[in-house]
Amino acid sequence: MKVLHVINSLRAGGAEKLVDELVPVLNGFEDIRADVLILSNENNAFERALVEKGVNIKTSPIKDMRRISIT
Repeated sequence: MKVLHVINSLRAGGAEKLVDELVPVLNGFEDIRADVLILSNENNAFERALVEKGVNIKTSPIKDMRRISIT
């Protein structure tokens, strides 16, 4: 199963800490691959730690999820 966590940034905060702790655990399961998509590439406190844990992190060119339209 593939899981994509979409988050505004990886700055120091509660949701970001949850992603930092949860994604490596999920990736420890043989049948789960969890990645992270961040919307802002500024001041990402948890990014280095996640990369060191083998987590795939991508930055979106879309900076505001409210601007996404599905057609």
